[in-house]
Amino acid sequence: MSTPANRKALWITSRVIAVGVISVFCGTSETRAQNAPSDALDRLLVAGDASFAVLSDRQLEILRQSLAVYINSLPTQTVLALDEERERRSFGPIYLQHAMPIGRGGLDAVTLLQHASWSALDSIDIREAGLINRIPGFLNQPGVESRATLSLASETFGFGARYGVRPDFEVGLMVPVQRVCVSGIRSVIVGSNATAPVDIDACGAGVGDVQISAKYVHSGTDWNLGAQVGVSLATGDPDELTGKGTTQPGFTLIASRRIGPLQPVFNLGATLGGHGVQFRTVTVFGSEALIVEQVSAPKSINYGGGALVVFGQRLTLSFEVVGRTLHNGVEFAPFGNGDSQSLELQPVHWQSNVLGVAGAKVALTDKIILSSHVSHQFSSAGLRPSWVAGASVTVAKAGTRQ
Repeated sequence: MSTPANRKALWITSRVIAVGVISVFCGTSETRAQNAPSDALDRLLVAGDASFAVLSDRQLEILRQSLAVYINSLPTQTVLALDEERERRSFGPIYLQHAMPIGRGGLDAVTLLQHASWSALDSIDIREAGLINRIPGFLNQPGVESRATLSLASETFGFGARYGVRPDFEVGLMVPVQRVCVSGIRSVIVGSNATAPVDIDACGAGVGDVQISAKYVHSGTDWNLGAQVGVSLATGDPDELTGKGTTQPGFTLIASRRIGPLQPVFNLGATLGGHGVQFRTVTVFGSEALIVEQVSAPKSINYGGGALVVFGQRLTLSFEVVGRTLHNGVEFAPFGNGDSQSLELQPVHWQSNVLGVAGAKVALTDKIILSSHVSHQFSSAGLRPSWVAGASVTVAKAGTRQ
């Protein structure tokens, strides 16, 4: 039945989709469209002359794979979890999973857009010429210093939905489209003479890693318990930074309070599949050294907690902390002294990434919920965003609880 509320929901959702598609696919200049991020990183950090390179070919391969994993592991908003009391309606958390069933025949659809600007890689400020390769002079050969700045930005436009198969069981789908932009400048000084700088500016876009999930919820009087299983499919392209390149199943255990103005939420789970960065010990001139043998997305232990503050029927605020402890990671660190410096890769058995997020969800009508959020990474490991911001529109159709 076509009601004014339904027509308004369709109008708002179509506008959000249009804006997202334009932002993802049409926001690049002609120059950027001709240069994929993969090729741009190669020109910036390796180029044709090895003596002017900032990284080796193998280091670039590991860096590119690591960037793809970090960018595509950044969480996006979960599909709406809606619960109603007589006095208030809770619209659920931003990143965390909520133990709230949608009900039999219920259907929620969300369109979202999230932007992240990446600023640091472990202890290196990649925006401020933190990538350095300095070779001292030898005999009649002058010394060479190569420095590179690197700016990274990613935008995720996604469509997600969940459907209630039974009152306590639902299935979900999230289809992301990733747009990743890289820009930077490499400067080279040979002896005391500076060469012409290399300037790159490129964007790439494509379907990211599609996520499929199923959730069971046991409803209690005060608290609900739930369990979700899912899989992240390797549908993105890691060479262009739009996917992790590894299919990863996972599970999450959920506990959340379902009544009252203050509703805590807790998650604990794991991501399986992949092996991370694996090193091998070799002997070079009588000394042992580590070399990277293979790279893929890592397994991880995932956890989080937060609180929802519910104001009547129209507003829910969410404050959350979300963490991932990665198994078999790599740390990028400067190595050397004033005369000689390069980038060293060091194995890290466990690596922790912790995000804090604050968000708000507002009901525009009974069926349309607008959400916005900002997040910041507290931990210093890995690729770190300087800030993350996102927004979404959800159209919700409630199901039956019987």
